[in-house]
Amino acid sequence: MALDAFYAAAKYRQKHDDPGAKEYGQFAEWYFGPKVDYVSRLCGLANGSVFEVGCGFGAALLAFRSRGWTCQGIEPDAHCAAYARGQLRLSGVRTGLLGPDFSPDHKVDVVFSNHAFEHFADLDAVMQGVRAVLKPGGFIVTVVPTYRENRSSMSKRWMNSGHYSLFSHASLSHLMAKHGFEPTAHTYRGWLTEIDELWHCARFTGAVLDAARFFEDPRAVERYLSVTNPVRTVLYYPVFDRWNKKRDLFHLLRAGVHSFLRSPRDFHRRAYARWQATRHNSSR
Repeated sequence: MALDAFYAAAKYRQKHDDPGAKEYGQFAEWYFGPKVDYVSRLCGLANGSVFEVGCGFGAALLAFRSRGWTCQGIEPDAHCAAYARGQLRLSGVRTGLLGPDFSPDHKVDVVFSNHAFEHFADLDAVMQGVRAVLKPGGFIVTVVPTYRENRSSMSKRWMNSGHYSLFSHASLSHLMAKHGFEPTAHTYRGWLTEIDELWHCARFTGAVLDAARFFEDPRAVERYLSVTNPVRTVLYYPVFDRWNKKRDLFHLLRAGVHSFLRSPRDFHRRAYARWQATRHNSSR
């Protein structure tokens, strides 16, 4: 399939230097820590075994491993997968695409996916692969961008040629139900790193549910996209415009407060050294 070849050839990933392992570990905890904790709460597991679909460089698996999870994953981009195995020592990461013929090293308690399901052209094939990987009674936790419950115009910019699907909780539940998964929870307010995201959890029962329970009226979707979504974008604009910069400033301030509370003397010493360096650079 042309889309599979596109991802396997690393044409989607933006070319950049590989992340440093130490800094990447800090990013993994900052970005994925709350999502991993969400998985633990919903699945009732402090740790266990996890398989990530579309694991990229391995940041999410790194956050899982730091909490004692056994990790496997699959990633079509050979360069990213090699980094995960080589630099992060995530030996359970394979290069390739998940499908019905996939055979895992061992079945897992949880399948996790972050911003991957919107890229899959053959969702049924991926779900068959998920069934092959997951233990009976296990969970799939899926994080996807969404247009629903939006707080910015980014929710519509998710609709681009790299994304085959844009889900709501109903449409994602519909997909899960027809493959033997019972939806158990979802939230549009998981964390503020990404503001227009859906976090969704479903349990593997093996029983095919009546997918019509999760039917979305196309006319209602159209009204939401043409009326509700733009209105929400305007209402939330004062808070969420330029959100990435506001988010980064918030985390910088929070880190500063934590540093001050931990050791006021060290905080003042580092702040003074930074101020001196700034003065020196500006006087050049």
